[in-house]
Amino acid sequence: MSDALKGLKTALKHQQKGDHAKAAALLRKVLKRHPDNADALHLLGLSLHADGRHDDALASIERAIAVQPGEAMFHTNAGAVAMALGDAGHAAEHHRRAIVLDPAHADAHNNLAIVLERQGAWDEAEAHLLKAIALKPDFANAHGNLGNVLRRQGRLEEAEASYHRALDIAPDLVEVHNSLGNAMRYMGRHDEALARFERAIELDPGYAEAHANRGMALAASGY
Repeated sequence: MSDALKGLKTALKHQQKGDHAKAAALLRKVLKRHPDNADALHLLGLSLHADGRHDDALASIERAIAVQPGEAMFHTNAGAVAMALGDAGHAAEHHRRAIVLDPAHADAHNNLAIVLERQGAWDEAEAHLLKAIALKPDFANAHGNLGNVLRRQGRLEEAEASYHRALDIAPDLVEVHNSLGNAMRYMGRHDEALARFERAIELDPGYAEAHANRGMALAASGY
């Protein structure tokens, strides 16, 4: 096994354990000897992104793309980092490129839909989410994101069904419990909404949005 491959495998193990500082240090050692190793550049970008260093992360992943432009996953992750930086246009470019390179890349369809939803392009966002779900039926986040798009269009019953599908697959998705609570609140079902907000808070006690929504649900319920 080459030293680069051994380093990449060890760094990946550190990433999987959540120790991104160790992963980054090891990846830098690999890059010192192999500066154009696209996988090392990509993985380093992911660790920097996890540590909140989004500018450096995007630079590293885009260096990986320069070395290996045909890798759809690199574009997908670059798009996610660009979105974390608040650059929706750049994010969309990367996700669209990923889809061109690999039309069956469910994550790219999902991530592009997130960008489109925030831009108000709800019909296109819905189409990409339906594609992501067709490619990967148990893609819980895509079901949850579809719920968000449907809710924004006022299609509350359909949104509720999508949220429930997401939670059937992954019961501990905090943001989906909160979003389902909002859909229920808009339908006037305040007690059910309250239960969802409380579940979100139980899963993530520091989730400020769920606390605020819980307060509104309590007020609406007359507590």
